[in-house]
Formats: sequence, structure tokens, C-alpha cells
Amino acid sequence: LMSLNISILRAFVQSAAKSGVIPIVLHLPQPSELETPTKTQIGGRVLEKSGIEYTDLMPCMLKSNPANRLVPSGNHYSPQGNATIANCLRNAVNESLAIQKPGQSFGAQD
Repeated sequence: LMSLNISILRAFVQSAAKSGVIPIVLHLPQPSELETPTKTQIGGRVLEKSGIEYTDLMPCMLKSNPANRLVPSGNHYSPQGNATIANCLRNAVNESLAIQKPGQSFGAQD
């Protein structure tokens, strides 16, 4: 399962790059990872072993208020959790664009 997922991820990144697209790969932590940050689920392990550059949103999410990260059922991100991800994602996108096209940014605020 691990090697299959790594192959799929590598094929995606190669295909995107060949098409002229900037592939931005992220690790969005599962709710259980937020509860026990030392226990990385398979998605995170695949990214770690793939050798592909990715942005781990775990540190960003851990800075947010734990009471507001998830909906009451604990199965999905809350609106506040999604807003945290959006802010972190904006930074990751801007960094990727800066590497590719200096001077341009996505969602920059004046």
C-alpha cells in the first residue's frame, strides 16, 4: 500500500510539472493526528518516504485553538480550522509562486 501510494504521488507530481503546473503537495493532518501529533497516519508517512517536497500543515494547525479546530463530531475541520488552513495554504502557495515567478503572489494583502 505504501509503495503504491508513493508511485501515484510521484506520477502526479511528474505529470503536473510536465504540463507546466506548479505542483503543491500538502499534508493535511487527520483529526486523530491533531489529538496525538506524534502519531503520523499513512498519508504523512507516504509523503515522508516519497522524497517529494511537501508542506506539512500540522505545525500550523497545532498553533490554532484546539477547541476550534474541528466540528463537534471531531470528524471534519470546523470553519475556524478551515480558515487556519487557508492562511497557511496562502503562505505555501506564495512561496511556491515566488520560486517560479519572482514578484508575483497569490492572495497578497496590500
